[in-house]
Amino acid sequence: MVRTTVRGKLINSDNQIWRIMKTAFRDQAFDIYINYIRDTLVDILQTSSKLIQRQQLVDQSNRTLVYQKSSSYRPSNPHCLGSVPPDISESNREWKIPELFVADVADVWLIGPAAVAVTNDGKYILENAVGKPEILMDSLVKSIYTGNIPVHQNTSPTFDSDPVANLSGAQSQAFFHWFVDYLPKIKAIEQYDDKYGRYPELLIPRDPPDWLIDSLKLLDVPTEKINQRTESRYHLGTLIIPFVPRHTSLTAPSGDFARSPQVLNWIANRLTDCVNQSESNKERILITRRDADSRRIYNEDEIITLLSDYGFTPVNLSTMSLRDQIKLFESTEYVIAPHGAGLTNIIYASNINVLEIFGDFVSPIYYQIAAGLGHEYSFIQCDDIKSSDNKSIVESRDNRDILVNKEKIIRIMQKYWDM
Repeated sequence: MVRTTVRGKLINSDNQIWRIMKTAFRDQAFDIYINYIRDTLVDILQTSSKLIQRQQLVDQSNRTLVYQKSSSYRPSNPHCLGSVPPDISESNREWKIPELFVADVADVWLIGPAAVAVTNDGKYILENAVGKPEILMDSLVKSIYTGNIPVHQNTSPTFDSDPVANLSGAQSQAFFHWFVDYLPKIKAIEQYDDKYGRYPELLIPRDPPDWLIDSLKLLDVPTEKINQRTESRYHLGTLIIPFVPRHTSLTAPSGDFARSPQVLNWIANRLTDCVNQSESNKERILITRRDADSRRIYNEDEIITLLSDYGFTPVNLSTMSLRDQIKLFESTEYVIAPHGAGLTNIIYASNINVLEIFGDFVSPIYYQIAAGLGHEYSFIQCDDIKSSDNKSIVESRDNRDILVNKEKIIRIMQKYWDM
């Protein structure tokens, strides 16, 4: 039995967690939870007997199938003008991707807007929340906040067909996370079908964006198997659970979160095979985030003018179809972009040079992906700036606009790109 303290009170994490959460969140906004309560609840959850982690999932499932063997790689050095910040330097080492399974578990409920997976003994399946305790905790909170208490009930299954795989969750409608965390599940599902002759029903988010549906079509997913989530609770006779193609914070506490290059290549190859390739691979593009809520280039017009002399064209990916984004990056040799989901598209390139622009906030995500796929990666850090019209979001390090230093861009292009 795990016990901990919240505001000086000793609690039993198995029996009293919901009482504390209901009290804490009854009349409070979600951002208060994020800023003041989340860390404590995540700590409780990680040590709770309510959590089913990877090895437990393998042990408790009806059957498991390896869909990707373990592998390792060491990324090339990132290019920059000064010292490399810890977030990136700590990623410049050997990466070990674990053996990846697809498992099936009987008698599971999917509950709430983020589809919390609850087993018949009242436990929560972490892998269904992309392996992140923080995401599972957020999902539990949102479930309770919307009146969907995440508990198992003994009723008839929602689907007559069996089994079911879940492709929805807290981050499933985020472009980056869909392509690196959710869509790779199709690789596991296809191997499950090859082995057992049962292609599962698929649950996807309600009212999905066009690019999400298009990605499933390009992977040749049977249309009759795709089901949008229209209910807040689903009772499944069998849930198919593919492992996310990377380590998680519990399987690699040191932060070994790099995505599997093999799985990303599988996604890219399958999607590019369905798109007519361009004859050129010499495009030079600047990704603009002009219509985004965060990390926009504050002096974008100046940067566009500057880069036009080097043959760069600004592109707004949010106005392009998935097919057009794939075709563009297949033919791109150089890309410059502020940190953002548009850089996910580098997986479609065969040989691309990436220059990522950061403010104070630095993330190694695209360095890990670029280096894992053999691309050349560079970055610069510039000054943050809070735009006067950026009032719809809470200001934090990772969503401020960026005042791009023109001299830094020129220097790094001359030093590493011979421009």
